[in-house]
Formats: sequence, C-alpha cells, structure tokens
Amino acid sequence: MLLHRRLSVLLVAAMLLIFTSEVNAASSGLLPDTPPRVSLALQGFSGILNTPTGHVQELGTLALLYSNQKDVFGQTTPSRQDNYMVSIGLFNFAEIGGRLSEAAPGIARDLSANAKITSAPLTTQLPFKPVLALGIQDIGGGATFLRTTYLAASADPFSWLRVSGGYGRGPDRMEGAFGGVELKAHEWVSLMGEYDTKDTNIGIRLIAPSLPNIPASLTLTAKSSLNETSSFDLAFGLTLPLDMKKSASPPLKQSREENVPDKSESGAAVTLFEEPTASLPSHPAISVDAQLSAIRTRLIAAGFANVRVGQMGGTELVVEYENVRYNHNELDAMGIVAGIASAAKLKGFEALWMVVKRKGLRIMIVSTSLKELREWLDKPGTTGAPHLNVSYDTSPVDAARFIEGDSNPDWLRPSITLYPGLKTFVGTEVGVFDYQLSVKPDLQVTAWKGAVLNARWDIPVSWSHNFEDGQAFAYARNNTMMERLMLFQGINLAPGLIANLGAGMILHNINGTLNELVWSPGSGMHRFRVSQALARSSDTHEDTKVLLGSYRLYLAPLDLFLEGTAGKFWGQDTGALLSFKRYFGDTAIDLYYKNTETPENKRWQAAGLAISFPLTPRRDMKRSPLQVRGTEEWGYSQETVLAIGDQQTNDTISMALGVNPLPSTSIYRSYLNRDRLNEEYIQAHRQRLKDAWVNFQEDLDNPLPKF
Repeated sequence: MLLHRRLSVLLVAAMLLIFTSEVNAASSGLLPDTPPRVSLALQGFSGILNTPTGHVQELGTLALLYSNQKDVFGQTTPSRQDNYMVSIGLFNFAEIGGRLSEAAPGIARDLSANAKITSAPLTTQLPFKPVLALGIQDIGGGATFLRTTYLAASADPFSWLRVSGGYGRGPDRMEGAFGGVELKAHEWVSLMGEYDTKDTNIGIRLIAPSLPNIPASLTLTAKSSLNETSSFDLAFGLTLPLDMKKSASPPLKQSREENVPDKSESGAAVTLFEEPTASLPSHPAISVDAQLSAIRTRLIAAGFANVRVGQMGGTELVVEYENVRYNHNELDAMGIVAGIASAAKLKGFEALWMVVKRKGLRIMIVSTSLKELREWLDKPGTTGAPHLNVSYDTSPVDAARFIEGDSNPDWLRPSITLYPGLKTFVGTEVGVFDYQLSVKPDLQVTAWKGAVLNARWDIPVSWSHNFEDGQAFAYARNNTMMERLMLFQGINLAPGLIANLGAGMILHNINGTLNELVWSPGSGMHRFRVSQALARSSDTHEDTKVLLGSYRLYLAPLDLFLEGTAGKFWGQDTGALLSFKRYFGDTAIDLYYKNTETPENKRWQAAGLAISFPLTPRRDMKRSPLQVRGTEEWGYSQETVLAIGDQQTNDTISMALGVNPLPSTSIYRSYLNRDRLNEEYIQAHRQRLKDAWVNFQEDLDNPLPKF
C-alpha cells in the first residue's frame, strides 16, 4: 500500500508539472489543435479511466488492452487481477468489445461483452461538438460481476479539452452520476481526471506514434485512485486498422477511390503509373495472333492458369483465366489481367472481356472499355474508374475465336495450404485460456473441370495443461490424423447458379455426402444457399443429417453482409443462425446469434464474435509443379452461452451446436471469393484493380511472394 501511495504522489506531481507547462503553452497558443484521441478505458469501453465518454472507437480499428486494475466482485476486492480486453470500431456510430477478467485468489473468472452507440456522426458539426452515447457492460455469461448500463455525454469546449459526464444504472458498478475531463497536453500525452461514482481517479495516457511500416500504435495508461485505499494501476494497449493499412477505413459516404494511397505518398516513384517498359508491340507488321499470343505468354508468366486469349466481333479482346496466385482477393488478379491487356495497346480493339474461371468453370464476365481502362491505369492521380459490366452469363464468349497454344492447364497440379488449427476454451472454471495448436495441411488437386480432390490432416504440436490426459479437456485433444478425404464436383447449372457435390470422409470418423447449391441472381445483392449432408459415424454408427437454407443480403456501401440460416445443423440441433458480417479490406468481422433446440429438446442460445483474414501473402508462389501457400481465410471466434432452457449457464463455451458445414472447397471460398465475387462488390471496389496493378506490375515475373 505504501508503494501505491508513493506512485500516486509521483503521478500527481508529474501531472502538475505537465499541466503547468501546458498553461504556459496555452498562453502562447501552442496547445494541440486537435481533440484528444478516443482510446479504451480500463473497463474495456472507449472512455477516460473508468468512465465512458460519448465517443466510440474509430471506425475499422481493432484495440487490445491489458490492465491490472482490481474491481469489486460482489463484496470482495481481489489481491490480484488480470484483465484482457478487445474492442472493434464496427461503424462510425458503434463499437463492440469483449473482456476476460481473472480475480485471484480464486475469487472470480468473468467472460463478458460490451457495446456502445453514439450520436457523433450527427452532432459533431455543432459548436463544442456535443455527443451522446448509450452503452452496456458485461453482457452474457452466467454470472455478472461488472454489469452496468449508462448514458454518457461529451463536449470539446476547446480543441485540446474534452469534458464528459453521464449516469449509470449499475447494479454492479458505475451506479449514479459520473464525470471527467481529458486534456490533450501533446500529440502523444493526455492528462485525465474523473469521478466514477465511487472513486476519484487521475491518470496519464501516453500514445506512441505509428510503428514504422506497421499500421499500429501503442498506448500506456497510468491511473491512481485518490480515495482512502489508494491504488496505482497500469494498462497497455495496441490499436491497429483492420484493413492493415496506414489509415483507418474511410467515412461511410466517402468515395473508396479517394482513399487508396498512391505509391508516391510512401516514397515510391511516380513512374509506377507511367507506361510499363514491358508494353507489348503494336507494330502493324506484327499479326494480331502474335500480339494475342504475347498477352497469353505474359499472363502465364504472371502465374495464371487455364489461360485463353482471343477476339470476338473484331473489336473485343477476350481473356479467359483462372487465378491461383492472388489469394487475398479475386480483384487483385482482375487488376493484373486488366493491366497486362491494356499495356498491349492493341490497335482495332475497343473493349476487354475478362472471363473469370474457378476450377476450370466459367463464373462471370467482366468487360470494360480498353481506352478508358488504359487511361485510368497509366495516369497518376486518376481516380475515376471506368464502368465495369458484370454478368454471370458467360455464353456470349462461346462465339469468340481463341488462338491456339499453351493455356497452362491446372489439372493434376497439387496445391497444399498450410494454416494453424486452434481449439480453445476461454474463461472456464478450470482455466483462463486453454488451447490445442495444430498444423493443418490441406491438399487440393483439380482432377478435371470442376472436380477437386481434397485431403486434410490435423497435426497437433502444442497444448495447455488442461488438455493433458486426465485433465478437464482431455476429451477434446486429438492425435495426428487425416481429417478429410473427399471428392467434390462443381457444376455451373445456370448463370449465377452453382452446385457443389461432395462425397467421402467428411471428418476422420464420419463418411458420407456434403452438398450445396448457391444462387446469386442479378447483381449479387441477394444470395440463396441450400446445404445438405447425409453421413454416418464409423465409431458409433449414428447418422448425421443436415438440411439448411439461408438467405444473404449484401449492402455494398457498408461492405455489410446480413445472413439468416435455418434448419437442422451438423450437431443435429434445429433452429436458426443470424450473422452480421462486415469487411474492412480483406478482414471480416462477424457478429452472430444462435438459437437452436438440441436433440434432447433443450433450447440453447449463444452469441459470438468472429474475425477472419487471409493468412498468406497477397501474391503466393506459382502453382507449378507444387504450390505451397497459406489460407485465404483463417478465422477465430469466441462465443458465450446465453441460456439453456430456462436456466442461465456459466461462461463455458459450447462449440458443437449451430454449426453450418463450410469446407475449404465450398462455393463460398472456392468459387465466390469469400462471397464477394458479385457485381455489387466489384463495382464498389473497382479501385482495387488499379491498386493491384500499381503494386505488382514492375515485378510480375518475380518468383517470390509479396505481401
């Protein structure tokens, strides 16, 4: 306790020293002219120290925070406490987060969620920038130790000062009126003071500049409570943009094309936008077929498979290709194809038709004016992307005349995807974080058009003590095994209608069929999916029957996917799954809610948060003769059980129910670019094509992967 008081005195002295210098700076007009940055409070929501402000976390950012602050659990204050918090700026008016706290010795282990919405987008243009926020803390879980709902308000009377106040309803903490101030003393220093309904707290927050070449920033917060039992607490934070770019995502209504950074801004030469030195010859003495052959050669050298180049109607350049290398986003591959075709400067050709193929099947046609495309790709600072015509109907290409020669076929060329498998139990009665870490090699071989042989192994490499024999989660630990061996056949039934039929070993001890049908009518705003499985366990001889139907709505301006799924799930429970997914670049944040009934007629509810992103370079190695790469989508999720029947339950997470089977060869991933290969998404992200061409055109023949 004596140490805490001495640290508190030092903190107060440091704040007074900084404040005195800032008073002098204020008289000289040298204070920062931007308001304090929104950061996480020690409770996990955006705020001061223990109280919220009216603001929410910056859109498109992920914030992580650890603190050693001790809270009151019931009538007990622990001797030690560890708090791990995560928060996501999901919209410019909303944040969501989660918290895991362990209070020792053996007092409590709490896993919970929090959420806050703000009026900031509507009110920050008014004088003093007033904002209101409504929030809730400690949602979910069986026991609640830190629950409160609150209304908070903030205003910035000066550019460097933020004043906040509000009222909380408790019942566990922040019950009554609270308030505080935050002074931005420097670009990386904030001074804070507050009353949190029980204690008066003061603190300093240090915000480090973004790290070189890493779009992340670090924070350190020191806090002291000025009550009779004063305490001194520390918090360490990390904030990074979900799209892994230097700046956060643009405002919702701002043009995406204005927010893709030019290479010239990061020091690269502006000549990246100029005419490539490898432009293909257009001398009239060279035949059209020779020029088309040169385009095909360059596409194959860039790593594309199943390439065909031809012409149609005399003025249309037709390029068929399959992307097996640019695995973050299909639009990267489209940008490289568009760049190579436009760089050829073929005379007499007015339009480019790009035919996107997956597993040898034609999926869609994307066409545009070659002249407009060339001007857009070649000139620096040009943001007006040409209009793209997108169609699922690929039959017009049947009339094209393709030149003879090598197409770089993809048949029987294996691709091995290596990625980690992570099985976790978080915030349970026996541990804070228990895990099994595996390596999962996933082999895919395209045998013929639409046919994929898929084999996957699970190789455990590390696990926590509670996964050992005789411990609580020993039942969940598996040995090295072949996890899947199946043959899938994709069939393009009609424009926008794809079937994928699979049979074999679905899981290591379950054999049967796994089939799906996906229909994306029109522009792709709507999507319908039916999945079916019929399997039997070789161990128990029990049957597994799955029949699910889903509808998905895509709102392009927000990159938001809303999906509802209902039917019988993999765990033989019946009910519904609601998913709310938003993309930031190639990172997806998914909020979901499950409500199903188990085979034992128990109603089961859970809510969770999932994050998924590519775990591979933006451009992988070429396919021939063997491609080894990471996964285009690796995901991790945490969910908390809300209720079973009429009884509240503890925080132990059940992973067996509400499971919608989506193998790595599913239509969602293998054919539809993580559900983004549709006109709505392509039109909203046309700038991605130029970004890919700018980044990769100078080293297309480089065999090394590029991030």
